Amino acid sequence: MILMQRQKLQVGLGMSNKQLRVMFVDDDVITGKVMKRNCDSAGYACQIFTDAESCLNKFSQVGADLVITDLRMPGMNGFELLSELRQVDVDIPVLGMTGYSSVENALEAMKNGASDFIKKPFNIVELTDKIVSVLGIN
Repeated sequence: MILMQRQKLQVGLGMSNKQLRVMFVDDDVITGKVMKRNCDSAGYACQIFTDAESCLNKFSQVGADLVITDLRMPGMNGFELLSELRQVDVDIPVLGMTGYSSVENALEAMKNGASDFIKKPFNIVELTDKIVSVLGIN
């Protein structure tokens, strides 16, 4: 199933010879390590950041195909990162995530311009489904 979704992502993005570039932001180091392992197995090129400022700086330099960010973090939070990313690239897809899942969090994330929302913890199939949806791949 993951292989089929990976192929769908590559074809949908015209990326048959190129990896999907994902930036993942979470202040929880363990979640970042799990995400890195999941992305590697799914064939995504994933950069992990433990703070929003580092992600924003790197994104400003090299860009990405997708940013996945925790919404609740110390320092710059995911909502603020989303706003700053939109200053650099108005069209960047951003997937918001939090362990504090509620209708209010999802609505706030979407109101602030997130492409979609996912509740932690999640597995690679759930995440890949969200990525396919956010990137508009049939």
